[in-house]
Amino acid sequence: MLKAQGRPLSTEQFCRETGLELEGLQGAQSSYLYWCAKHGIPVFCPALTDGSIGDLMYFSRRSIRSSWLI
Repeated sequence: MLKAQGRPLSTEQFCRETGLELEGLQGAQSSYLYWCAKHGIPVFCPALTDGSIGDLMYFSRRSIRSSWLI
């Protein structure tokens, strides 16, 4: 997904890709990310890069020297 694009994703793109990945999984229909992605509704979540998920993204990017993260 991200490496194929060759550039980092915004939080809106990350949320959309996450929602699209849920398609076909049990319980996907109870996810707001799934429905927003399915209907093209953008979800902006700056907290992703500010919180613990952002820390994980930052440190994993540094450890693998890849640009696949936000």
